[in-house]
Amino acid sequence: MVGSVVCVAGCSTEQLSQTPDGEYHGTGAVSYPYDGTTHIQRRDWYDQGHLSKSQWYKPDGTKVATTHWGDTGEGIEYYLYDDGSIHRMVQMEGMLAHGEGWVFDREGRRTAIETYTEGVLVQEQELLKVD
Repeated sequence: MVGSVVCVAGCSTEQLSQTPDGEYHGTGAVSYPYDGTTHIQRRDWYDQGHLSKSQWYKPDGTKVATTHWGDTGEGIEYYLYDDGSIHRMVQMEGMLAHGEGWVFDREGRRTAIETYTEGVLVQEQELLKVD
């Protein structure tokens, strides 16, 4: 996913920039489109180089979820299907998957529970399907 960098209203510090190794500096937002489209799937806000908030959107622009990242990168990361429905939600700590994750089908039914430790998937439990 390739993003575009924009300065959001109220930028009072240096404008957001990205180093060659992908690190952000300054204050602003980065938008990530759905593959092959111009529709925004995710937008990340940075404050003085620290990720402060992420929002996920459906292709029509409807907001799906918002995470306000804690000082240590704590929050929920979302992965979406191409229609904007939630495919996976993962607890993050230190910007690494840590704790539980939940996998959903396109109809929103939870199909699996995952357990992560410091970014590594250590257990996955598929749930029984009810037809």
